[in-house]
Parts: sequence; C-alpha cells; structure tokens
Amino acid sequence: MSKGFVSEIFSGIQGEGLLVGERQVFIRLAGCNLRCAYCDTPLSQVPTDSFRIEQTPGKRDFTVQANPLSAEEVASHASRLRIGSTVSLTGGEPLVQADFAAKISELLKQSGFRIILETNGSLPDALPEILPHIDIVSMDIKLPSATCGPDLLQAHEQFLLKAITRDVSVKIVLTADTSTDELLAAVGMIKSVNAKIPLVLQPVTGDHPPSPSQVLDWQAQCLMHLSTVLVIPQCHKMMGQL
Repeated sequence: MSKGFVSEIFSGIQGEGLLVGERQVFIRLAGCNLRCAYCDTPLSQVPTDSFRIEQTPGKRDFTVQANPLSAEEVASHASRLRIGSTVSLTGGEPLVQADFAAKISELLKQSGFRIILETNGSLPDALPEILPHIDIVSMDIKLPSATCGPDLLQAHEQFLLKAITRDVSVKIVLTADTSTDELLAAVGMIKSVNAKIPLVLQPVTGDHPPSPSQVLDWQAQCLMHLSTVLVIPQCHKMMGQL
C-alpha cells in the first residue's frame, strides 16, 4: 500500500492560472525540491508527522491528523470534500512523492474527478508515471530573479515536452527584478515546444512586485511570440481565501 506525506486537504476556490474561480479540492503534498524566495506555502516544504484536513467543504474547520497516510485514505478524504469535479494536486512539489501522487491520481480519476497537477516543472523524469492519470498540467517556470535559485530552463523544457500530451499551461511569477532577457528566454523555450501553449504572467504577491508599466510591456513582448499571454494575480489572496 502506497503511503506518503500530506500538508493539507481542503475545498477552495482556485486562485491562479486558467481555472481561476473554479471550485476545487486541494491536496497539498508535503516536500519540495526548491526553496523559492516568494514561496507562500513554506510549511509544505518538508514532510511532518501531521497534516491538517478540512471537515466541511469551505468551512475551514480543520482538524489535525497523523502522517503518513495511504493513497486510499487521501482519495477518500477528497471525495468527502467534493464540490465540483476537479482536484488540484499541489504542494510543495507533488512529484517529490511521484509514486504516491500517481496512486492518488489514479484513484481519484476512477472516481470521476478531473485532475490538475500544479508543479514547479523541474522534475521531468518523475512526470511519466503520473501523466496517464492527469487531465491538466499547470507548470511553473522558475526565473532566477524571482526565486533567487538556479536557472532551471533546460529542465523546464524537458518537462514541457513530456507534458504537451495533456492540456498544459505555463505560469511565470514576475517581480520588479525580473529581466526582459530572462523572460524572453523562457518565452522562446515555450515557443519552441508549441507557441499555442497559454502563458500566465503572475505579478508576485507581497514584497517587490513589478510596476503596472513593467507588466504591460512584458505582456506585449510575450505576445509577439505566443498566442495567449494572460496577466492573472493571485486572486485567492485578493478574496481572502486559502
């Protein structure tokens, strides 16, 4: 029986990307291979001996339960919180626990859920195991200026080439320190895979956001290379949602 570590399970409103506003069950797995400067879920970066789970959909009546737990238990919790048809498998980074994430996705798919994988796109070798059970891939491109981390563009390209068999979109977090050169390098990589892949530009929430004029200029330049470039902030933060 596959067991793994969870950070939290709850029902909420998707606040990022192309499915913004949609009601989803969020399964946040614990553990991440990156340490992005703008991370807004730092408690999910490492596995712990407990996780929190909502008891009533949308009521935020969390209780604390023990880790690890089985994929069957996770799927049962998600089904109990079901409103709508989509589960977001997020983190942390779900593919740090690729076997566990794949089993959860398989079980939920059998129950009629649509599965969206929210991923940092840096672990291409872990993607094939879970991909047969995934409907939608929302992949981040991590710009070094925003993450204060390494350049992952080559890994992102390998990941995107594998994810293209699904409904895929790409998100890039922008800060005031984002350079046009690094952004356009990322855009060029997306274009080399498929210029029709939607790109979401997300101004960072909190410290050091880009100016409106920066975002407008970047969007215009990206649209010279890609068919769809949207600017979408973290709407769940604006609504006061988790």
